Amino acid sequence: MIADMTSSDDLAKIWNAFYHLYLDPASSTFLSSQCRKLAQLSSSIETWNQSQYASFLRVCDVRTLSELRRYWDLYVAYADSPEPKKRQPEQVDLAVKEVLDKYSNPIHLGVARSAGYYWINAFKMMPPSFSYFWHTGTTSTDSQEIESATLLNPTFLYSAHGEGFVLDQESDPMSTFHLAAAFKDIKEEPVPLDAVFDCAKAQFKAWCAAFRASLRKSPDGLVIRFFSGDPLAFCTALRSRLDSGSLTACTFTRPWTTYALTLDGGDYDGLRTDAPLQFNVIETSNIMDSIGLLNLLVAVVPLISPSPSSAVFTEILSPSEADATKWFASHFCGDISTISLILDLIPTTYLSRMTTRSDRGGVLVSRTLKETVGQYYERLAWKRPSATDSAVISTQDKRPLLSFDIHQLAQFLLNVYLEMFASDNPKLASPYSSFPHYTRESFVLFLRILRSVTDVEWQPLMDRFYDVLDVDMSLLMGSNYLQDLWCQLHRYQLYSVSIMEMPLRPEGLYTGWATVPPVVTIFLVVPRSSLAFLETMGNVRPETPILHCDVKSPAVHNIYPSITIAFGSVRKTTRNGNPWIAWEEDPFGLSGDSPLIVSFNAPAWTLNQTLSVALSLRATPNTIPWTRKLGIGLHLFLTKITDASNVFIVPDHPTLPQRRRLLDSSTSQQRVEVYLDRECRKISTLTARINLIVAREKETLLKGVTVSSLQSTSCGMRVTFGGIQRDILFPFPIAGGQSKLRIARKSSYLEIVVPVKGPEDFKSFTAVPFPIAVTKSKVFSPWSLPRLNVDLLPRLDVQGTTQLHSLFAHFHLEFTDRERHVENKGKFDDILGVKHTIRSIFASFTDAWGAANHTFGFLRAKDRNIDTFIFVAGLRLDLADHSVVADAFVLTLSEDLVLAGGIKALDAIEEFPLLKITLVEEELRVWKQLLPALAERCRVGWQHGTGCKYLSQKGIPSHLGFGMDPLCHCGWGKKVEEFLKRPEWSPLAPFVTRIALSPLFGIPYLDKVLSYIKPVVEEGKRRCDVCKEGGKPKLLTCTRCKRGTYCSVVCQRADWKEHKARCKTE
Repeated sequence: MIADMTSSDDLAKIWNAFYHLYLDPASSTFLSSQCRKLAQLSSSIETWNQSQYASFLRVCDVRTLSELRRYWDLYVAYADSPEPKKRQPEQVDLAVKEVLDKYSNPIHLGVARSAGYYWINAFKMMPPSFSYFWHTGTTSTDSQEIESATLLNPTFLYSAHGEGFVLDQESDPMSTFHLAAAFKDIKEEPVPLDAVFDCAKAQFKAWCAAFRASLRKSPDGLVIRFFSGDPLAFCTALRSRLDSGSLTACTFTRPWTTYALTLDGGDYDGLRTDAPLQFNVIETSNIMDSIGLLNLLVAVVPLISPSPSSAVFTEILSPSEADATKWFASHFCGDISTISLILDLIPTTYLSRMTTRSDRGGVLVSRTLKETVGQYYERLAWKRPSATDSAVISTQDKRPLLSFDIHQLAQFLLNVYLEMFASDNPKLASPYSSFPHYTRESFVLFLRILRSVTDVEWQPLMDRFYDVLDVDMSLLMGSNYLQDLWCQLHRYQLYSVSIMEMPLRPEGLYTGWATVPPVVTIFLVVPRSSLAFLETMGNVRPETPILHCDVKSPAVHNIYPSITIAFGSVRKTTRNGNPWIAWEEDPFGLSGDSPLIVSFNAPAWTLNQTLSVALSLRATPNTIPWTRKLGIGLHLFLTKITDASNVFIVPDHPTLPQRRRLLDSSTSQQRVEVYLDRECRKISTLTARINLIVAREKETLLKGVTVSSLQSTSCGMRVTFGGIQRDILFPFPIAGGQSKLRIARKSSYLEIVVPVKGPEDFKSFTAVPFPIAVTKSKVFSPWSLPRLNVDLLPRLDVQGTTQLHSLFAHFHLEFTDRERHVENKGKFDDILGVKHTIRSIFASFTDAWGAANHTFGFLRAKDRNIDTFIFVAGLRLDLADHSVVADAFVLTLSEDLVLAGGIKALDAIEEFPLLKITLVEEELRVWKQLLPALAERCRVGWQHGTGCKYLSQKGIPSHLGFGMDPLCHCGWGKKVEEFLKRPEWSPLAPFVTRIALSPLFGIPYLDKVLSYIKPVVEEGKRRCDVCKEGGKPKLLTCTRCKRGTYCSVVCQRADWKEHKARCKTE
C-alpha cells in the first residue's frame, strides 16, 4: 500500500488500516482492494517472485507465502460479506468492555515510555490516550471521522488460530512512536490528544516517504523478507544453511505443526543472489521474556556478522527489585563474564557501566507505584567483547580457542545446569524467575556452542560431567529428566552414554524391526475429549500451561519436555524393514476435529512393554488447582505403551531430514587458557603465551634482561625486553593492572596471567573506557555509544519553566545510588566528575544558573591552564535513547593546532563569555578518551582519510595528557553549519570537530538507582523498607530521620549499613 499510494488521502487510509479498530467505508474498500491484488499475485511462489513487489518484498519459504495469502483471502472475504459491520460486534464489544473495566483507573506506561525525555509530562496524560483509543477505536478527534468509522477492521479479526478478535489488552497505537516531539513545543498541560496524534501521524508520514524514496533510489537496494513461524526455528534454519548448505533444517516451522522448515522461497538456493545468513544488526524486541535469554543468545550468536559494529538488541521487562544484579544474572544461568566469553557476546553496558539511554523514568515509576506497576523496560545492546580493541580486530582473523581444565569446566557446566533447571527444585529456584524456559535440549545447544570455541578433549570432558552430575542430588526432579538429556546429547552427536552405544535386539516393543537405533521417536495420539478439560477450567486456568510427555511405570518415571504437537492423523506403514507412519496434518488445526498428535524422542533401551505414556502438564505453582481434576500427575491423557491405536514407535520422525553433524566453526591455532575460581562459577584469570621463534628474541631473553609488561589496549598487554616489544591479545577486555608475568628464558616463551575486566572495576577504566574499533578496511565503530544523525533530531528550546523542570528531572536520574553515596562523602572518581561536568554544561547553556553560556573551557586543576574548548550550538532530543543531546564542537589546544595555523583564530575566544570548568588530571584523561567517541558517534557526511592519525597509530590513542589532541584532523571543519550560525565563532570553524554530547546514566542491573524512592502503597499504607511487608504487628520508624520504616528489629539491623548513609543526608 505504501509503495502504491498516490496521494495524501491514500496515506490517511493506510494509517487507518494499520491502527484503527473501526474503518470508514473508503478505508475499508482501499484495504480490501489491495488485499485482492496481493492474493492474486501470491497464487504460487513463482507468480509472487515475478510480481512488481518481489524486488523489495520476499518470503523465506513457501509456507510463509501461503500464510500471507490466507490472511489476504480472509480480509477480502470479510469485505465481500453482505453486512461485514455486523460480524463479531458482540465479541469486539465484550473485549473492549473488558479492557475498559480492567483499566478503569489505568497506570499504562506505553505513552510515557514513548515520550522518552518528557516521560513526566506524558505520565499525566496516559489515561486519556489509552482509554480514548479503546472507547472510539480510532486515533481521530474529529467527530465526523469517528461517526463514519463503523466497519470492523478485519486485520484484528483473524490469527493463526482462525477467526476471532485478537488484540492485546494493553495496545495503544501511540506507544509505537517517538512522542517527545509532541511535548517540546506545547505550553499547556496536559498535552492535547490531537497534538499527540498529529505527532505520530507526522512520523508515520516521514517513514512512508523515506521508504518510497529508498525504493526510487535503488529498487533492489532495500529488501524485506518475511518468515511466519518460530524465531528459534528460523535461526536454526539459517545456521543449517550457513554450515551445511542445506535448505531443509532439522526443525519444525513453528509450534503446533510438523512441517520441516525449508527455505524454499527462492532466495537461498544459490540460483539468485543469496539472501544474507549473517547480519550486522539483529533486533529481537522483547521475545527473550517468553523464550529465555540463553535460548535466544545461543540461537543468534552464529548469525552475527564478524564486523565490530554488529549488535544484537534485546528488551527485557525488569522487576523493580532491590537486587537487580542477581535478577539479571539469573537469566544468564551463570556468571555474566564467563558466559559472555563463551558466547563472544556481552551487553555493552556491562563493561562500560554507563549508557546514553535513559529508561530511569520507568524505574522511578515502577518504584513509586510498585503495587500497580512494579516493572520497567530495559533495552540492551549486545556486541562482541573483543570488538572493544582495534588490535584484536586488525590482527586476528579468527578468535583464539579457549583452553579449560577439564575438571573445572565439568564443574562449571554442572553449575550452569543447576541454574538452568533450578525450577526442578523449588528450594534452588531464583526468586526472580518463576517461568521455566529451558529444556535439556537448551543445555545441549549451549554445549554445541561451547564445543566450537574450545580445544578441550570433548569425550573426557563429557565423561567427567557425567560423573559430577551423577553424584549431584541438588535437583529434586533431576533424575526424571536424565534420559531426555542423554537422548538430546546423542541426537546432536555431542556425547553418547555407554548404554546407548550397545546394540539392541529386535524383541519386545521392537519385534520385527530390521535394526533398532539408539534413539527412537514415539507418537502419541491424544483424543480431543482429553483436551476438553483445558477449555473448562475458567478463572483457574493458567495463561501458559507447559506440556510434556511422561514414560512411566510404578518403578520408572522419565519426563520428555522437547515435544512436537499438531492436530492430524497417523497411519501405520513400513520402511526399510522397520515400522513407519504416514502423517497427515489437519489444516484446520484447533478448529478441526482431528486428534492431537504428540511426538518426542526417547532412548530405545529405556522402553519396554510394562510402561505407560502420557501427555501431562508440568507442575508449577499455577497448576496447583488442576490437581483436583487431573490428579497429582497432571495427566491429560495416559495409555499403555502397547496401545496400538494410540502409540506408535518408529526409528525417526517422518517429516524431518537426518540431522547432520556440524563441523567446528573455529580452526584457530591460537590458544587462551581460562582458569576458573574455586567454585568453578566464574573466570579467575586468562593466560596467553608468546612463543619466541626469532633467534634474536631468544638470545635477548636468555641474557637475563628485564622483562616488563603494560596494558596497551582494552584486550592487549605489551611485553618489553631488551628493546623488543611483543603484544599479547585476549578475546575479552582485561584488568591489566592486576596482571602477572611468567618468564621461561630457557624454553623461550613468555606468559601473561590477567583477570578479566568486570563492572565492579569502578575506577579501572582499562585503556579506553569508550572504545572505537578500527577495522582493516578502515571502518570506525564506536562500541559503547550509539550512533546518531544530529541533523535529523528535533531541536529543543529549553526556555521556560516547564522545559527547565524537564531538564532538571532528566539529570536527576543520571546518578546511581553508589555515586550519590560517594558524592555525599566528599569523595571523587573519574566518571562521576565527567557526569557533573556534562550536567554543568547543560545547565549553564540553558540559563539555569542565571547566565547562559555557549562556550566552555576545561582547566587543568594543578596549573589553571586551559586544555580544551567546548562550543554548544544547541540542544536536540535524542528520540531513540529517550534523552537530550548537545550539538557541540570541540577544539583542543595542541601542537597540531599550532602547526595548522590556528593560533591566530584563538584570539576570537577572548571576546566570548566563557565558563571555565576545573578538571583534575584523572577526569581530563577520561575526557580525552570520551571525545573521540562523541565525535565518531555523530560522524555523517565525511570519511577518515588515508593520512588519519588513528590509522597510523593503529587505533584511538588511549593515554593522552595535557595539551595533546585526542581527535584526528579528518573531522576539522566538517559539518559546521550550526557552528557558523554564531558569527563570532567563524574564525575557529576550520579547526573544530563536531560532537554529540549526552548525559551518561547508570545501569540499574549493575548499580542500585533510586532505591531511596519510597513506594506509594494503596490506601496510604507503608511497608518495610527491606522485605516490603507490613508491621509485625506494627511498623517501626527510624527515630533519627523519621523516614525509614521496618517490620521488625531484624530488618532494621539488616538495612542499617545502607540506611546509615541516607539517614545523615535526610
